[in-house]
Amino acid sequence: MSKCNVLLITIDCLGTDKLLSGRLNLPFLSSFIKKGVLFDNMFATTSSTTPSIASIMTGQFPKVHGVISTYGHKIAPEVKTLAEVLSNQGYRCSSFVSGPLSKETGLERGFDHYVYRPPVWKIKFGRWSVGFKQTEKIQKQVFENLDRLDIRKGKNWFHWTHILNLHNRWRESKQPSCPKTAYECALESLDGYLEKLISKVDLTNTIVLMVGDHGHYVADIDGALEGIDSSEAHGFHVYDILTRVPFILYSPFHDFRKHTVKKLTSTIDLFPTLLDLLRIDQEDSMPGQSLVPLVESLNGNSPFIEEPVFLMACGAILRKKHLPFLYSIRKDKWKLVSTLRKNGFKDQLYNLKDDPYEKKNIVTGFDEIRDKLMKQLKQFAGS
Repeated sequence: MSKCNVLLITIDCLGTDKLLSGRLNLPFLSSFIKKGVLFDNMFATTSSTTPSIASIMTGQFPKVHGVISTYGHKIAPEVKTLAEVLSNQGYRCSSFVSGPLSKETGLERGFDHYVYRPPVWKIKFGRWSVGFKQTEKIQKQVFENLDRLDIRKGKNWFHWTHILNLHNRWRESKQPSCPKTAYECALESLDGYLEKLISKVDLTNTIVLMVGDHGHYVADIDGALEGIDSSEAHGFHVYDILTRVPFILYSPFHDFRKHTVKKLTSTIDLFPTLLDLLRIDQEDSMPGQSLVPLVESLNGNSPFIEEPVFLMACGAILRKKHLPFLYSIRKDKWKLVSTLRKNGFKDQLYNLKDDPYEKKNIVTGFDEIRDKLMKQLKQFAGS
């Protein structure tokens, strides 16, 4: 396969449960999914934007790439970013992002052009409304940049855009024209924006990766959570509604059409998957694995080994409340949650087959399973 262009779209607060609820009118996404493959059992490494995105862009867990919370951390210098790898392969790399993804995080490494919305705490008055105005400005710049990339022939490009449309939109008043929740109305509106965005690229020579950075708690949809205020949207736990994210992969050179993959996967798998698609050798060791063999196995070809996924809750809300980070392992039908410290937090164990909404903690009734999962979790965390 000759080199081709790459469009990476990360969508803040896009959870699989919301996208596939069946309640929404999403004509573009529904049709685009049929052109590629949907991984509907993928999990983000964290339930917060910055560390989650850093995992996508490095193929590493937070403990390795070094971004362990929303602000105040930077990708370790020895860890390569996806943009650095592609730039070394001759790609023009550009990025237009929103949210807290400032240059201070190290995410700009490898990009020839990196435009970002300043973090909230740098915006006057720290108001989200100001941030959204800047987000809308960046969205217009994305269209202009993709138009320029299409005009410049002879060199392949990698473009990444992070979309903030769903973040905190659920706080806004619902529109009379949309009787659903404000979050769902925003998601339906996003469908049209994504259609315009992808129409800007040549799909005969462009690989498209679209993924959520984490899920989103919406009380009107998800119901009440014990001890959680309805204004706390993510970052406070590792519940599936906060960490299960959709990954849509489109490649003009592979027959991925109409497939849905239900195997357990992680966002750290995106990096090696893209390198595999582009036939770029993977120089550094990565914990994730290419998902290409998994898709091929759907046609009766290559085997795929399903690995457990590891999760963290390390949001700014935990620091604000002086609460410890949470660590989790999700394997088969089991999910263990722990702080890995003796600090009064009661470990949580869920049987996801019987209790998919994680309402019944059975940690005291399944000691053998708990101990096995705890051993793996401690090995992962290095504690």
